[in-house]
Amino acid sequence: MIRFNLHSTSFAFVCSHFAAGQSQVKERNDDYTEIARNLSSPFARSLHSHDYVIWCGDFNYRIDMERDTVKETIFEGDWPSMLEFDQLKANQNRGLVFQDYIEGEINFPPTYKYDLFSDDYDTSEKCRIPAWTDRVLLRRRKFGDIGPDWSPCKVVFYGRAELKQSDHRPVIATFDVDALRVDEDAREDVISDVIRRVGPQDGTVEIQVIPEMGPSVADDGFINTFKTEMNMCGEIAVMRRTQEGKVCITFKEGFGALAAFKYHGKEINGRTLQVRPLNTQWEVITRKELALFSDTSLPLIPTLTSAPSFDYASTLAAIKLSSNDPFNDENERQKDPPRRPAPPSRPQPVENGAPVVAAAQPPTTLALTNPLTTSTRTINESPESKPPSGLAPVLKKSPPANAPFVKDDERKLPPVPPRKIPPVPARSQGLSQTAFPPVPSRNNTPPVPPRA
Repeated sequence: MIRFNLHSTSFAFVCSHFAAGQSQVKERNDDYTEIARNLSSPFARSLHSHDYVIWCGDFNYRIDMERDTVKETIFEGDWPSMLEFDQLKANQNRGLVFQDYIEGEINFPPTYKYDLFSDDYDTSEKCRIPAWTDRVLLRRRKFGDIGPDWSPCKVVFYGRAELKQSDHRPVIATFDVDALRVDEDAREDVISDVIRRVGPQDGTVEIQVIPEMGPSVADDGFINTFKTEMNMCGEIAVMRRTQEGKVCITFKEGFGALAAFKYHGKEINGRTLQVRPLNTQWEVITRKELALFSDTSLPLIPTLTSAPSFDYASTLAAIKLSSNDPFNDENERQKDPPRRPAPPSRPQPVENGAPVVAAAQPPTTLALTNPLTTSTRTINESPESKPPSGLAPVLKKSPPANAPFVKDDERKLPPVPPRKIPPVPARSQGLSQTAFPPVPSRNNTPPVPPRA
């Protein structure tokens, strides 16, 4: 939704794409209902609370006629006969969608569905029925008693553009609307009168009784009369006595506090009442709260008086900020996010497992001047190169200058000790030396008993 104010008239523009399909009428009606109900602007302003609502898009409402009949009617240019079967017109007349919306007169062919880069309607396998799926409707809010000359707007033009890059033909609408300008002085007088009539928002008054009340029978009579008079002002929520001897009364409505103000300077049973609001700045606070909701928009274009010094960048930044948090103040704006920290330094590679030793820093020369004298003393400080704690630096000594050059293969190496072969342990007695019990001879078989 795009919304803006022109003078004192609010506009809202909505673009929607409803459910597709020849028979999905209920789904399209549900899409309209959900968008109209849930779409809101900052400060919970509803869609239809704007003075003008222009709603456009691909609504996908079809024509309930046969394809051949529709094409024949298009050839004849009989648009009213086709509009009798238009799904959008039928549901709008039944009060299901787009209540109080108007549309320009349709005197152009259906805008859907075409073959790309062609004037032919759909020739694919689906052969969709041509329809006015693309529409532009307008609604004007009725404010107060409208006269007989009231009209939503004047439709200057309503037609389509012959662009063939899509399977739809875009629709164009031009409306002549009325933008009202409010008399600022008269509005200020009305606001002041309303604030004075409503009274303090907390509904609390502070009453000083002169002379002060005491614990006597006469005081009880005064208290009863005092309560009766205050109850006539309005319904009392809380009544209490302060340490200073004053009486604080909180009414459920601010009107009660206004009525209590009329007792200022009056006498009840010989005592004078001094009535004042507990919050003496209640009118100023009410005006500040009203200012938060009086204008929720920012200028998009410079006015005639501010054109030379208009700052587009600041205005767009303010618009972006107000869309995120309308209550955000100039001092509470979010700062730029902190920069990403630099990656940690990569350690230098270590050769032959030696620890890294910090490189020696160049000497630093400090010039110290004595303020009492003109002499200058120079100190030469060389930072020590210390290895990391727990590690000793590996220092490579260079050979003497007169040392002979010896190749690596000629260097004398210590003799390699001979390899000692461990003795082989003695084998245990084999199976051949193990004594086994004798195997009985097969010749000594028992005698077979004779048969009977």
